[in-house]
Amino acid sequence: AGKEMHWVVQKYLERPYLINKRKFDFRQWVMVTDWNPLTVWYYNECYLRFSLSDFTTKDLSDTLKHLCNNSVQKEAENFKDIADQSMWGLAQFKEHLVKETGSTKVWDEKVLPQMQRISKWAVMCAQDMLEGRRHSCEIYGYDFMLDDEFNVWLLEVNASPDMSASTSTTEQLTQAVMRDIVK
Repeated sequence: AGKEMHWVVQKYLERPYLINKRKFDFRQWVMVTDWNPLTVWYYNECYLRFSLSDFTTKDLSDTLKHLCNNSVQKEAENFKDIADQSMWGLAQFKEHLVKETGSTKVWDEKVLPQMQRISKWAVMCAQDMLEGRRHSCEIYGYDFMLDDEFNVWLLEVNASPDMSASTSTTEQLTQAVMRDIVK
């Protein structure tokens, strides 16, 4: 828990990188095992969460077009039937990049390093505002987006993120994360 509350205003990303006309974000897990000295672990897998409607800026009130997180998308009428289409694992995204760009170079050399730097900077910024406990850890769920030039944008950081298995992608990944935490 933080020592005091802060509000953040963020700019809307008008030109997101789209896949099949759909907006998406990445959920990346980061674990902090000590705040002094700061010890941060970046999980080697992430996943993509898609909006279930084609992206357009014509109607900003349609949350199914603009917000990719599962808590919003699961409100779609047919979510149970198409839940597995709403998420991709990292391997599927890399396959998409190979089809679109010819390689995974944009991931390896641009996107991943940006996500790692931003993750580290975010915990460094919050380090003095959080009360760390010895011999404990905290998992954070970072949500990122890409713009149409593969620049990474941090949307939010969630303390104690939802680790439930809402799709086959999250079922596989959350179980792996939980096993890795105790290693």
